[in-house]
Amino acid sequence: MKELRTGDRVGGWVVDHVMAFGDPALVAVHRTNDSATRATLKIGNRKGAAETRQNREVQALQSFDHPRIPKVLEARTDDEHVTIALRAFSADALADRLVGGLPDWRQAIAWLYELATTLQHVHAAGWVHRGVNPSNIFVAPRHQLWLMGFEHALAAEERVELTRLPDAAMAYVAPEVLRDPDHDAVRADLYAFGLVAYELLTGETAFPAAAWAERADRERTLLEWKTRARELDPGPEQPDWLRNLVKKCTHPVAEQRLPDMDTVVALLSAARSSWELPELKGTPVAVPREGLPPLQVESTILQHQQQLALWRRAQLEQQAANRTIMVFVAGALGCVAGVAMSALVILMTELAKLG
Repeated sequence: MKELRTGDRVGGWVVDHVMAFGDPALVAVHRTNDSATRATLKIGNRKGAAETRQNREVQALQSFDHPRIPKVLEARTDDEHVTIALRAFSADALADRLVGGLPDWRQAIAWLYELATTLQHVHAAGWVHRGVNPSNIFVAPRHQLWLMGFEHALAAEERVELTRLPDAAMAYVAPEVLRDPDHDAVRADLYAFGLVAYELLTGETAFPAAAWAERADRERTLLEWKTRARELDPGPEQPDWLRNLVKKCTHPVAEQRLPDMDTVVALLSAARSSWELPELKGTPVAVPREGLPPLQVESTILQHQQQLALWRRAQLEQQAANRTIMVFVAGALGCVAGVAMSALVILMTELAKLG
């Protein structure tokens, strides 16, 4: 597909700028006769199974109602291209963002939380993504994230043996996907989520498929590599709860992973106060709370109140004791003064008699 540039026309749209190059490409556009109507256009060459993949992606996208999954405005096919117009969003591919360096760890977890809640919605709608990787995740400068790449998505009850995925996705495929058409597809998505989390926190791709790009047995080699690997650890500089989360998502044995994205969202939410970005504080979060430990705050408050009451009582008792001492001292001083005055009177009387 020829490289698109600002001002090029695609159907009834005019290109404003290119968001992601390649086949398919992602571009920001506006209507030819209405510059106020903007969209994000996904455009690819019409070859092979491109039209089938386009139909699958449109079918999946129309099943979702989530702010981090773009809405379909229109889909069309001409002699050269397949095109999907989506509700406009402005972001960069996470793969491109990582080239510029690691984000702040709180920003990374904020993006992971957005991704986890989005996949939670996808699974609840009866679909699995099958292509979770940094090229299909688009991020804005702060916490916003959009999930794309649903051309390989399947309804949860469908099972299709994987034969080939794009290079960008192959590195994130769970090992069981390559050998078992009846695998648990939800846990396969969770494995890919764990690899994205590892990459966001370390800057390293755990299993770079490009290393085996020229080998005819690339899929088998990747399968063996991942099957022998241990669960991934993002390193001791990360909080223990986050290290354990990544490990539990990337175990090579599917049954040893966390069961679903609901659990991932619950774990991230439980630690929210440690990673939450300033502009997100106070945002209500609706997530399953089952299984989370109860907050132990009441006993602490009672202990504090009891200690405060004891302190106040001690202060009052000390003040009462001080008043008693002051009365006693005043009385004693009064008696001494009285005796001294009496002695002075007697002395003056005796001196008068002598005189």
